[in-house]
Amino acid sequence: MEKQNEVKKLKRRLTKKGEETRTRIVTAEAKLMFEQGVAGTRVEDVQKEAQVSSSQLYHYFKEKRELVHAVIIYQTEQVMSMQESLVIHLDSMEALRTWRDAIVQLQNDR
Repeated sequence: MEKQNEVKKLKRRLTKKGEETRTRIVTAEAKLMFEQGVAGTRVEDVQKEAQVSSSQLYHYFKEKRELVHAVIIYQTEQVMSMQESLVIHLDSMEALRTWRDAIVQLQNDR
């Protein structure tokens, strides 16, 4: 949760162009992580996919761990935004388990 707060503070300090660049880097890393795994994704691959220089990448992320964490937050936000209308209606443990199982099955089917 502390890292998420840090990310929100950073986003508030970025210009529109800076936020677009950071988002391009994170979405590129997310795509490559999905296709190649974390260990199989090199920084150079992310640079090429996001069309950024190494100095731009390292301006936003000091190390790969920070970038991976940003992808986890990004993916969590994506899933939760798509699921928000369903989640607010979960009123029991059984409903929560059903929702969880549906999410897991959706991921398995991908």
